[in-house]
Amino acid sequence: MCASSRTFVVGDIHGCYSSLMSLLELVGFNPQVDYLWCVGDLVNRGPDSLNVLKTLINWGDHVLSVLGNHDLYALALLCGAADKYDHNLVDLLSYSRKSDLVDWLRARPIAFMDKNYFLVHAGISPLWDVNEAKLYATDLSEVILGPGFVDFLRHFYENGNLCVKWTENMQDDDRRAFYLNILLRVRFLSTSYSELRLDVEDDPIRPPSNCIPWFKGLSPSKLGGRKVIFGHWSRLGWSQGDNYLCIDTGCVWGNQLTMVELPLMQRWSLHSRDGGCYS
Repeated sequence: MCASSRTFVVGDIHGCYSSLMSLLELVGFNPQVDYLWCVGDLVNRGPDSLNVLKTLINWGDHVLSVLGNHDLYALALLCGAADKYDHNLVDLLSYSRKSDLVDWLRARPIAFMDKNYFLVHAGISPLWDVNEAKLYATDLSEVILGPGFVDFLRHFYENGNLCVKWTENMQDDDRRAFYLNILLRVRFLSTSYSELRLDVEDDPIRPPSNCIPWFKGLSPSKLGGRKVIFGHWSRLGWSQGDNYLCIDTGCVWGNQLTMVELPLMQRWSLHSRDGGCYS
């Protein structure tokens, strides 16, 4: 990374290509020099997932993106591992070079960590220290890059909703599904932090009394002074604390796309250029 380069992290894009390009123009992003970090959910719901992926792929090592739950589902669709949910990904499925998309998505990490930040789509368990979280994420990334990844994705989309509570005797695929649910899907946890509450509405203002937003339990000592940067939770929107930052501000719902320059923490936002209220 050259001395004059800048690093930006952007919230959930969800196929909102026009919004992404407008925001990058606003901050003066130069893909030959600067670096763009993405918190995942690059695709689906918005109108132009294909151009989002083609652009990011073209920028090579100047893009760092973790996988989001919608990106993982796109990968499963492209590989024939699942076709379970409604989606807006016909442009990817009909692309003549969709194997390029598969290769690129498979190579995206589940999480990224450096000395200052832990980048992940949804969150981590407060019971984990940051090195454990990175270890679990790396294991998942290796499975997705491995020869049995289609079978693993098929298992996840058939059984993943059942893998929400940690037990010591979990089988490998169920254990990995639990980790994946935390890293890509978590919003609320039980007050013991041991169980995901995927059944709870995602309103952060009025959570039930028996669950808690996952980031409320974070320990600075377990993070080693790092800040967790995540998206996934548009109803939470822009939210920051001493050791976390949420930057999903709901662009695909007609709200804003948000970008932060690191380490300055300068915030840039603009209203959606792609319409909104996609299913």
